[in-house]
Amino acid sequence: MQPPRRLEDTHIDQYMRARFDELGIPWVQTRRNAATARSGQLRGDIWVSRTTHDSPNFEAQIVALIECKDRSCQLGDRDWLDAIRQGREKATRQGLHSFFVTNTDGLTRCYNAITGAEITLDGRVIADFASVPVLIAVQAQVNAENNAVRVRSFAQVVPDANRFRSALWNLRQVFRSRGMGRGSEEAIIKTTLTFCILHILSERQRLHPVLPSTVLLWSDWRRGQIDRDVRNTIDDVVEVAMFQHLRGSLEVDGRLNADAVARIVDELGQFNLYGSDFDFFGIVYETYASRNIKKDFGEFYTPRHIVRFMVRNLFFLETSPRPIRICDLACGTGGFLVEAFLYLQETYRRGGSLTDDVSRRLKNSTFVGLDTNGQHAIPYARTNMMMAGDGGAHVRATADSLTEDLSDQFDYIIANVPYGQYAGAADISSFAYTNKRRYELLFLEKIVTSLLPGGKAAVIVPDGLVQNTSNDSYRLRFLFDVTVEAVVSLPSFSFLPYTGEKTYILFFTKKMPRDRGRLQEQPIWHYIVDHDGFQAGSKRFPINQDDLTSLEDGQFGRLLIDGKAKLVPIDEVCEANFFSLSSETYLRRKEVVEMSEVQFEQLLVFGERFLESAFDHA
Repeated sequence: MQPPRRLEDTHIDQYMRARFDELGIPWVQTRRNAATARSGQLRGDIWVSRTTHDSPNFEAQIVALIECKDRSCQLGDRDWLDAIRQGREKATRQGLHSFFVTNTDGLTRCYNAITGAEITLDGRVIADFASVPVLIAVQAQVNAENNAVRVRSFAQVVPDANRFRSALWNLRQVFRSRGMGRGSEEAIIKTTLTFCILHILSERQRLHPVLPSTVLLWSDWRRGQIDRDVRNTIDDVVEVAMFQHLRGSLEVDGRLNADAVARIVDELGQFNLYGSDFDFFGIVYETYASRNIKKDFGEFYTPRHIVRFMVRNLFFLETSPRPIRICDLACGTGGFLVEAFLYLQETYRRGGSLTDDVSRRLKNSTFVGLDTNGQHAIPYARTNMMMAGDGGAHVRATADSLTEDLSDQFDYIIANVPYGQYAGAADISSFAYTNKRRYELLFLEKIVTSLLPGGKAAVIVPDGLVQNTSNDSYRLRFLFDVTVEAVVSLPSFSFLPYTGEKTYILFFTKKMPRDRGRLQEQPIWHYIVDHDGFQAGSKRFPINQDDLTSLEDGQFGRLLIDGKAKLVPIDEVCEANFFSLSSETYLRRKEVVEMSEVQFEQLLVFGERFLESAFDHA
């Protein structure tokens, strides 16, 4: 039951959402009038997190509490003082060092949860809300002895995927001015990622120092010799043990002089990349990689909201720690592995079972990642895991995942399969499902063989695999080896602007040996996602309609909506339907209209006349 709506709620909707939009904080990263596990029965008016409200990591990633009063409330009023008292108690329970009080009409203050004193930002009293990176800085710097926060060196532009993409287009002119055009894509990608990683390390260093104080960072570089300073920073960073995996990956192309480097620093310096909610590696790659590279590898990157949906529905039963191995055979920048690590860590923490031994096992022996892009993806994936808390020791490059000996090794596999024509060295005759040299077909079979009996997977696959009639025998062999619990149909725009490919998520379990060779008995739950929380089209702005976050963890099979969610009996997945796994086949089947030959000819004549008329008026 939802708590009763209060008068202030209207003010919050009118004022706070607009203010958050200006700051670049998505409203989906908030919870309203809600209690947390730590706050108990005490409800916060607004909790702000680094992740979305549906994420299991929401509470662990909370960076701010806002207590909202009526517009008539003023500083020193009884209601204002009461908000301070309540805010201190709620923030303290949650483990926050600060909280905000506002009258939702322009009057705002930030207070130390320990002392109750007002907090200053770069010498001025905080009288407005702030972007997430600044909120992180406030949380990191405020303590019982300190109410003064310094973030002047932080960029004030909030991370935004579209704005970041525009900045990369601006950098094209910088690279071209130094002779780095067509044919220099690899150098451009490597240089840009180098600056992104150095920017992240610089931002992280100010909040959680891990580098020696002698290392020059972003704000320390001297304008007149900035190219030399950057290269010296790279040399110093890769000497630090935890960053040695970046040796050979951090590099600024020698064609860039001090002026060009300064322009790159100015362009990227607008953004706070540490804690950003978009895969900037994917954006860099997709912006600069040539069409042939994209076509050859069929690579596109999985949006975070889809990753989180898959993670929470694959691992929702993993509530008690146990030795497990989790793999992504095409890990890219490590998005799936990072989210899985954070999900399990927070699940164990909430359950009170995150002991030192459990944490050590989770960090050192649980996650495995492979990718053929060893030059860019693997170093960043390891850095990504390291930033999350995992050492990334088992994230490595491979010449070809299909040639790796991985049979019966993993409890879980989560992946977005590569697709396209396969030109690798794997022996196709050793595959049981197909003799076609199609990456997606071979890769899904590899995932099945790599799972332990009883192991589970969540895998994104292109539509041809699930519905092309020519793949009917492939799907039958697949169904002989696994039990498919759910198929989730994603909108064709889910991966824009990278690709308009129609995709599906398959959730399945590898059968025990005694059960293989025959179809499962249980029905398959199908779910069609019409809205994924973002606007259809290449711009992908957030919208309110979201079929992913509205689906609760473990709700597979229980949610039934005509034309949208249905349990499909296994006898319908038959030869007459080409063993299709397409949700639309069973939930939105197109009706066959029968007509005589005369009626069909009349329809053709009508169509021809209509087209002639249209051209005549054009």
